[in-house]
This record gives sequence, structure tokens and C-alpha cells, in this order.
Amino acid sequence: AIDVLSTADHGGCILPASLSTLAFFNQYANFSVVSNTKDLPTLEGVNAFPNPTSGAIQLTGIPQRAQLQVFDMQGRIQKNAVLTQGTNDLDIADLSQGVYLFRVVAENGVWNRQIIKR
Repeated sequence: AIDVLSTADHGGCILPASLSTLAFFNQYANFSVVSNTKDLPTLEGVNAFPNPTSGAIQLTGIPQRAQLQVFDMQGRIQKNAVLTQGTNDLDIADLSQGVYLFRVVAENGVWNRQIIKR
């Protein structure tokens, strides 16, 4: 048993418990969005935190001339942004709760990560 929210009663823990369950099983899922990035190597050093998040995400290790794409689980693009080298803060408060695929594409590679929005 895992205490996902110590201040919640039985009914109040359904959402955090469900999102934690999704996060656990999604780490074993293999899904992708069709794009022209399949031949690019994986970008090393890129990271995103916190994950899960409730309103903002910080992307670190971003290379020069990188672009961010955020997809929902149906493969629809939800956000598209040009990133600056280094660290970028992204407000995702406008996204609904759920699991999203964050993709950073640069000249020298691509990075994908599933992010949970609470």
C-alpha cells in the first residue's frame, strides 16, 4: 500500500491514486506519435521536473535551437514552443489532468518523456 495523499479520506484519494496507477503502468507502455524524428538519436542530459506536476514544469539541459511539442494520449498536439538553451519553465496549468508526451527536438536528437498533470 502506498499513501498517495496523507490528508485525503477514502473518496479524496481516488484522483491521486488513479494518476499514480497510470504513471506506474505507463512507464511500461510503448506509445509514440508519428513524426519525422524516428531516425534521430536520443538527446542526453535533458530532464523535466517535477513529475507529476500541477501547473508548471521545468526543462533542463536543453540544447541550442530546440523545439518542444506536447501531445495528449490521443496523439493530438497540445503545445508547441521554441526553447532557449539551458533551462526553460513551461506553464501547463491550462492542460487538463492526465498523461502527456513531452518531446524536445533538436538538430542532434530527440527526447521524449511522459509527464503527469494533476
